[in-house]
Amino acid sequence: MIETILNWEWRDATTLWFALAPVVWGTVAYWLRRRHTSQYAESHLLPWAKVTKQGLFTASQQAMAQTKTTRPGGFWQFFQRQIGRLFQPKWLLTVAWVCLVIALAGPRTLVPAPQESTRAGVDILVALDTSRSMLVQDVAPNRFLLAKSLVESLANRLEPNDRLGLMVYAGRPHLVSPLSFDRTLFQHYLDLMRPGILPTLGSQLEDAIIFGADHLQQTAGKSQVLLVLTNGTPEPNQIVAVPEALKAVANTATKVILAGVGNLQPSRIPSMEHPSGALHASGLLVTSRLEQIALQKLATQLKGVYLRANNDAAFLDRLVEEVSVLANKRSFQSALPIWQDHAMPFIWVAFLALLWAFFPVRIGRSVQTSVFSLVGVFILSGLVFYTPGAWALDETVGQEIQAYKAFNAKDYDTSQQAYDGLQNYRGWFGAGAAAYKAEDYESSVFYFREAALNGLTDKQRAQALFNLGNSFYQANLTRQAIEAYEQALVYWPNYDKAEHNLALAKRKRQKQKGQQQNQEQGDGQGEGNTSRDADGAFYGGQKPNQDEAGEGVSGDAPEGEKDGKEFVLPDELEETDFSLSTANELQLNDSANAILDQQKRVYRMEKFEHEMQRVEDNQARLLQNIFEREEGFQATQDQSHPLPGVKPW
Repeated sequence: MIETILNWEWRDATTLWFALAPVVWGTVAYWLRRRHTSQYAESHLLPWAKVTKQGLFTASQQAMAQTKTTRPGGFWQFFQRQIGRLFQPKWLLTVAWVCLVIALAGPRTLVPAPQESTRAGVDILVALDTSRSMLVQDVAPNRFLLAKSLVESLANRLEPNDRLGLMVYAGRPHLVSPLSFDRTLFQHYLDLMRPGILPTLGSQLEDAIIFGADHLQQTAGKSQVLLVLTNGTPEPNQIVAVPEALKAVANTATKVILAGVGNLQPSRIPSMEHPSGALHASGLLVTSRLEQIALQKLATQLKGVYLRANNDAAFLDRLVEEVSVLANKRSFQSALPIWQDHAMPFIWVAFLALLWAFFPVRIGRSVQTSVFSLVGVFILSGLVFYTPGAWALDETVGQEIQAYKAFNAKDYDTSQQAYDGLQNYRGWFGAGAAAYKAEDYESSVFYFREAALNGLTDKQRAQALFNLGNSFYQANLTRQAIEAYEQALVYWPNYDKAEHNLALAKRKRQKQKGQQQNQEQGDGQGEGNTSRDADGAFYGGQKPNQDEAGEGVSGDAPEGEKDGKEFVLPDELEETDFSLSTANELQLNDSANAILDQQKRVYRMEKFEHEMQRVEDNQARLLQNIFEREEGFQATQDQSHPLPGVKPW
């Protein structure tokens, strides 16, 4: 136990010095009491002159009290008095003070991450029915869109090590996206799919299952699932032999899950080719329903599973369960250790001590019962409120604590890398602050820009933009700094530090244009370029953790006081007039040039992305042309064609 306590680390070890306050207070009180009593009587005569609550405490009474401790029951009375002294308010307050100081100091230990359980990856090939019957609106908004939304929800519920692939079918099956870990790629191709994209009409479910199972056998691992979302096909009027290839699917490692989409009641198929807005064949109205019985029989033949698709969470839970049952469970140890906090037991001891001090309980005659009851309260409190790992921080919080600890230790490279791994606002902001302190303004511009884009509140966006402006300012990019400060004030109009730095940046911009000659040499009292008053100092950015007191990235305390390194308005020789046309006329430092190059790259990427968005609709047409070539069409088809012997819906 003692060895474990000695291995504790402290969030702020200097706080422990406050635990000596009761010792100092007790020493001073004892000295004052001794000084007072020495003026009353000699030390060897003082016991004969003491006055208690019962009156004068004589020597004979003192001797009698000592003899009582030797009589039967006298020892317990003496022990009761000693216990009563321990629970006097002054001692209880002392215990509470020491425990609270220990809790504030933050005792903790760095322990390995617990075993995390997961499962092996599963290869899932999603087969979407794109026949015209999937346009039926018996489910909202229609069968196909419901199927797409269910696939999207399933993709979000899967494990990161699961692979997803996409295929579509109507008259013929086609592979759209191969098995991949890339969810973005899968989502991109899923968005391009629609009924009617294939060149042939129909709903050849059996061919699609054979095609999908064959693809999984060639490319998938041991755990493979073929998920088919369809309304099914009607059973033929006469008995038809089951294809041998379809029978072979039941003997493979592929698990087939048939998800039926639609209602059991027949509904009209939308079509713009008929004045009624419904599909007609040979002058007769065509209806479609969920062929649930046929799908259940097919699932039985394939040794698979049939599920009725709907928007309920229970359906997705069942679907995920059917996928996960194929994979073996496995455990792994997280590489990142976590902090285990030990402050709560001390907090509860302090709470009970304060409660006893202000609301005392009189120790009864049964001192054994009283003592054991009190000890039991302490033990139960510790067992209930302090369990191993109950106060351990999760992996993300532990990583942020390590990053902030590295920042305070001025190990900015380590801090930047740790913050960069968080991939959220606090991570971008912290990485930018570390890069700013390391004078890597190119990186700080990137991180603070990302923080501004990912801020959840206007205040967070304003703080990120303020620090972005500071990075531009330090890189001698005054025009960009002014824009960043102005944007920060849009989100937070009363941001004093942004207004202050904006004024400095505008003054510097005017000076660079030759409109203002700053010849004052401030003496610390005025507004010169060497003064250190409120108009001449530069406010740096904030710390990564705004909730904790302390100095900012450049000495900016939360109250606005400049306790750290202050930046005064520099008298720089570099010209940053961006109205000049040629690069040779610009006299910028290396950091500024790097930032400008980065901005140009970002602009080119955004322009390229904008151009790609203009031709994004053509990607669906490109896929349609590929499907046409795969089915043997040599020219672009304006409409889909029926197949002989296949119902075109």
